[in-house]
Amino acid sequence: MSLFIIFTFRFMNLVDKVAGAGFNVVVPDFFYGDPFLLETNIPVWIKSAWNDKGFEDAKPIIIELRSKGINAIGAAGF
Repeated sequence: MSLFIIFTFRFMNLVDKVAGAGFNVVVPDFFYGDPFLLETNIPVWIKSAWNDKGFEDAKPIIIELRSKGINAIGAAGF
């Protein structure tokens, strides 16, 4: 299983390749539709996006994966 946290849909082809290789892939929107854009004020965006809520949001995903017998998880952030 691979968990991708992505800023843009340009990385979806990577997700498709990983899934095509037989891995389960989950792509949650931990940024709730507020992606980083080139014109974004970086310090302001980081304060709004970088919080512990992502850890809480990941818990039900992990519980569901474990219920399916998946016990190894890989994560990548871009």
